[in-house]
Amino acid sequence: MKRRKALGLITAVAVLASSFSGCALLGGKDKSAIEDAAISYVEAIRDGKLDKSKKLVEDEEDYFQSAELTDQQSELIGAILSASEFEVQDIEVNKDEGSASVVITMPDVESINEEGYTFEEYVDAIADIEDTTDEEVNLDFVKDGEDWLIAADSTQDFYDFITGVADSCEFGGLSEAGAIEAVDTFIQYLRDGDFESAYAMSNTDTEFEEFQEGMDTYGDAIESVMTSYYGNLEYTSEVTETTDDSITVSITGTAPDVESSIEAAFSDTNAAAPVMADVVGYSILGDVSEEDAMNEFFQFIGSAIQTGNPIPYSSSLVVTADEAGNLLVDPADDFMFDTDFDISDYMDSEELQQATFQYLVDQGRMSQSDVDNLMGGGSSSVPTGDDVTINVVDYGDDLYSYNASLTTAGIELTVVTWGYYDEGTVFNYEVSVDGSDAAITGSYPMPDDMEDHIEILIPAFADDMSGNYVVTVYDADSSSSVLCKLELVVLGEGAPAVNVTPGDAPAFGESMTADEVSDDAYSFHFTDGNGNWLDDEDVYASNRGAVDFTARTWDYYDRGASSYCDVYVDGEYVDTIVATSSTDNNDAFDFSYEPSSLADGDYVFVIHEVDNDGGLDEDVLFIAYATVETQN
Repeated sequence: MKRRKALGLITAVAVLASSFSGCALLGGKDKSAIEDAAISYVEAIRDGKLDKSKKLVEDEEDYFQSAELTDQQSELIGAILSASEFEVQDIEVNKDEGSASVVITMPDVESINEEGYTFEEYVDAIADIEDTTDEEVNLDFVKDGEDWLIAADSTQDFYDFITGVADSCEFGGLSEAGAIEAVDTFIQYLRDGDFESAYAMSNTDTEFEEFQEGMDTYGDAIESVMTSYYGNLEYTSEVTETTDDSITVSITGTAPDVESSIEAAFSDTNAAAPVMADVVGYSILGDVSEEDAMNEFFQFIGSAIQTGNPIPYSSSLVVTADEAGNLLVDPADDFMFDTDFDISDYMDSEELQQATFQYLVDQGRMSQSDVDNLMGGGSSSVPTGDDVTINVVDYGDDLYSYNASLTTAGIELTVVTWGYYDEGTVFNYEVSVDGSDAAITGSYPMPDDMEDHIEILIPAFADDMSGNYVVTVYDADSSSSVLCKLELVVLGEGAPAVNVTPGDAPAFGESMTADEVSDDAYSFHFTDGNGNWLDDEDVYASNRGAVDFTARTWDYYDRGASSYCDVYVDGEYVDTIVATSSTDNNDAFDFSYEPSSLADGDYVFVIHEVDNDGGLDEDVLFIAYATVETQN
């Protein structure tokens, strides 16, 4: 009995010793858990599974979550760790804390840095690297219940280590041969009409970006223009400059004479008139969509370029590489032909205008009276700028804002609504000129969904665009409910080049107001001729016989100093009057516009800055507005 009992005791002691050595005393179970956590963490980072890696970190504060990785770093780290082997060594456990070293046997990536690989080639080559290097990363651990987790600070150590390895990789593929090949590829895309691929290769800071913006609407037509030009470009190329970051490739050869070929095409009125008729149909009549009209226009341009005679051509392109080693091409400004296709330029000739409108009359799309109202005296040099003043006659609840400007194409009016409309929603409009019946009628279909801009062009078919234009825009799909009725006033030749933005300045005809233009402008008042201010008046009475006003300056001027004032009535220049200082240190200049008969109408007074030598200063001091009416 005693012997059997002794054997039992020995067995119990042996079991207990085994328990101590395998778990609590020597940490065998904990060490195994730490090893598993370390390997699992590195593998999760390798596989890009950051949701998994953070669960192995204390409080899930994995540094890879907060610092993040670029796509390039992620791909490199994945390739490097996939070609590596891991071994956990030197595991130590002290109660609820632990540490370990992760030895990573990884490919020596620096051994392929001089190969000139592109990024994708570099990533593919990592798996075949024979030279290896051993790197050691120390990790700290904390015990959380029965689990061992990596200490949060240690994850930053591993992040810094592995991203440092990735950042040591060198690739690019930027070489002289590669640069010339990139240029050839870029031009071939344009020849093939593969504009999307060409745009993807180009820097978006070039004017190709402008073409990209129009691709959705005019894609086929623009590609026709590009293929017509670059399909007939003959060139040779050579590298003319090399830096660490870029290679310049110069190309010389021949290209179609765009200007002459287009000019010749539009001189053929039989061919050009149908094209321009649909442009008029879109911009004025509203019976052709913008997409159809502009596609037809650009197709015509492309066909014209095809016939162009070859002329000398030279340009250059700068080739660079992005972070991924992809080659980018940045063409110089002269790489492209003139892309500013201003439609009004092609309507300069009276012959083409007549042929275009005759074509529309023959088709029954316009009447001869419509043509007579539009043609005027033929297109000429039309002043441009923000020279259109707007007076709101009537408006509805859906009117949000408006603006207009005078360009070589004519008066461009934009009306913005409160609502947003579906593609194809139609806004009808009509325009009367100088009190006549509606000279222009048309409609504007919304080009896209959720649109709120209505674009109206009053074309520049007359020598002088000055006058009063009353534009009535009707609500969506209506011909009676008014969205807005606007009076547009264009001053005649001789109007000062003053930067007054419509809508910001007082509206034309808004009675008894003035706009300060110069820093020297102090105050302005209309008067009754006896020095009494008329600021509370609604209109100026024509039976006074004159319009009197006083302009005061901040500065004081000597005797003889002069200020000139240009007078416009209903948009037409009629006279220039002058006020002269009769004393020294004077800041007030009294004007009186007193014609033989003061007519009713809308007046604009442009008062020039004071010239101390008695001459005419071209700069403007005030612009004043008055509506003059006969009062019984």
